[in-house]
Amino acid sequence: MDLYFLLVLIFGGLFVGFLIGLLPALHYSLLIGLLPLLGLSGFESAIVLLSIFPSYLVSSSIFSIFFSVPKGENPTSLLPGQRLILSGEGGLLVRTIVISFIAATLFSLLLFPLSSLFYSTTYSLVRPYLGYSLILASIFLIARSKNLLLGLLLFLSAGIFGKFVFTLGLSDPFLPLFTGLFAVPALLLSGDVNLATSAESGSLASQSSSSSSSFVALEKSDLKSLLSYSLLGTLLCMISNLFPAIGSSGQIAAFGSLLVPFSSVNYLATVSAITVSQVIFSFSSSLSIDKSRIGAIESLSKFSSISDNLYLFIGLFVFGLFLSCILSLFLSRRLSGFGTLEFSKLSKFILLYLLILVFYLSGFWGLLVLVVGSLIGYLAIKFEIERILLMGCLIVPTILLLL
Repeated sequence: MDLYFLLVLIFGGLFVGFLIGLLPALHYSLLIGLLPLLGLSGFESAIVLLSIFPSYLVSSSIFSIFFSVPKGENPTSLLPGQRLILSGEGGLLVRTIVISFIAATLFSLLLFPLSSLFYSTTYSLVRPYLGYSLILASIFLIARSKNLLLGLLLFLSAGIFGKFVFTLGLSDPFLPLFTGLFAVPALLLSGDVNLATSAESGSLASQSSSSSSSFVALEKSDLKSLLSYSLLGTLLCMISNLFPAIGSSGQIAAFGSLLVPFSSVNYLATVSAITVSQVIFSFSSSLSIDKSRIGAIESLSKFSSISDNLYLFIGLFVFGLFLSCILSLFLSRRLSGFGTLEFSKLSKFILLYLLILVFYLSGFWGLLVLVVGSLIGYLAIKFEIERILLMGCLIVPTILLLL
C-alpha cells in the first residue's frame, strides 16, 4: 500500500471520527455501514475504522457533555459531567477524561497478556452460568431505577422489542435498533438542550481557560485519585468482558458503585477508563475466546484478520487516541463560538440523514424498527427513566438464548 494513501486513510479517519463525535446523537457505527461503499480493500477499511473509532471516543466523551446540558434542569437529575459544567468546572471535566483515557490505555496494555490468560482459563468455567448472571445484573439495574415500576416496564419493553428485531433477519439489526432507541430521541428533544453558556457556567472556552491551563494544575492527591479510579475502571472492564450484553461503561460503573462510592469526578474517571480499556480487552477476548464485546472490534474482524495484525491495530488505536486527546485539550480552550450554534436546526438534517441511511441499508423493516425504537427511547427521556435500562434490548434476548 502506498504510504501517502495510508496516511490519508489514517488522518482522514481521525478527522471524520472526531467530527462525528462532536455532532449530537451521531454514532461511529453509522459510518461502519458505509465503509463497504468506498471501494476499499478489507485491510484499508480496517485502517479507516481504527482511525475513526479512537477519535470518535474522545470527542464524543468530552464535547457531547457540553452540548447536552439541559436548560433549567433540576441539578439532582443531572449526570455527573453536567453537574461539573454547571458548577463552572468544565476544565476539570476535560482533564479528568483525558487523564483517565491515557492512564487506562497504559493500564490495559500492561494487563493485556494477563487478560488473555484470564479469559482463556475462566470463560469455560463461567459460561454455564452466564444466563443467571445476566438475570442478577438485570435485577440490579432495575432496582437502581428512581421509579421501579416504570424502570421494569421500560427494561422489559426494550427486551421484547430487541427479541423481535433479531428475528427479522436484518443484515445489521443494531443500526436501526440503537439509532431508534438512543440517537433519534436525543435529536427530537435537542431543542431542550444547549451548550453550557449560562452565567453560572460560562462558555466552554472560559471554563477551560480558567481551570485547565495544564496538567500541573492538578494536586498530587487529585492525580492519585484519578489514577486509582482509572485502574478500578480498567479492572472492572477486564472482568466484565467475560459477560455478554453488559458492556456499556455506564452499566459496568453501576456495578462498581457496589464496591466504592463515586463523586462526580471519580465517576467520570471510572467511566472513561472503562470506555478505553474495553477496546484493548476486546482485542484480547477476540483472540482468546473468540468474543468481541464491542461492535467496532467485531466489524474489524470482518474486514481483516486481527491475529495477523494485532500489534498494528492496537498501535493505530493508541496513536489515534493520544492524538485526539491532545487535540481535545487544544480545542476545549477555543470553542466558545459553539455556544451560538442552533443545534435544534442541525438535528433536523442529522435526523433526515439517519432516516435515509437506515432505509437504504435495512429497507422498510429497518425503518419500522427505527420508528418503534424511537418511541420507546422518547418515552424513557420524557418520563425521566434511566436510559441504561434500554440495554434490555440486548440483555433479554441474550438471557433467552443462554437459558
